[in-house]
Amino acid sequence: MRSLFNPTVIGAMDRIVQLIAEEELQPGAPLPSVKELSQLLLFPEDLTSRALLQLFYDGTLDGNPEEGQYLVAPSRLVFNAWGWPSNNLSSGGLPSLSFTNALSLSVVEASKVVSNALNLPLGSSVYCLRQLWKSEEGICVLITSYLSENRFPQLQKYALSSRSLYDVLEQEYGIEADNKFLDFLIGTPTEEDCQLLHLAPREPLMILSCQTLSQFGDVFEYSVYKNPSRSTCYRSSPVLRGST
Repeated sequence: MRSLFNPTVIGAMDRIVQLIAEEELQPGAPLPSVKELSQLLLFPEDLTSRALLQLFYDGTLDGNPEEGQYLVAPSRLVFNAWGWPSNNLSSGGLPSLSFTNALSLSVVEASKVVSNALNLPLGSSVYCLRQLWKSEEGICVLITSYLSENRFPQLQKYALSSRSLYDVLEQEYGIEADNKFLDFLIGTPTEEDCQLLHLAPREPLMILSCQTLSQFGDVFEYSVYKNPSRSTCYRSSPVLRGST
């Protein structure tokens, strides 16, 4: 699997989204070709092509990736990747996601992926926080967050059911979420995913992987978001800060 975190691709995605907003392109409007976009945005064609494909996977674009043809997709529920969902205000009243419950907060041994993402020695002790969000229309998002136990001692004593994780980290540990590196892929759900997210076996699953950086520029959180494929859009900008 390719490297999870590529800020260059994320930057290209954000520029394409910015272009759609600046040109006031409506759902169904075609985008320029890959070559034309590359020339317009001053990006290499392979980078532009990958950014367009990721925007197709995250639901921002429709079209035919095999032929390089993309359209602006209808407005969807926007799930901002800072841990709080919000309505897409241009969507005409799509329902927001609401916190359902914290499934668990436990201390586990970090896997290779988690260790690499958090820059920790393999096998380090990390918190594993699992939360379930759900919209009025039944869209579910499962979030699993990993944080170093050594860096955030006694995290389990704070009431994460009444305060957001980032509020607790800011108020109790002085850590502010400053930036995120994101990556998208389409995967197959596990049996547990099917039960929690109400999916059929082998139904496409959107998987978003994130590294969260503090105001000091270091990675303090690795998280994985799972939801039915293309039922929501994700954004890399801090749309909201604070409690839900």
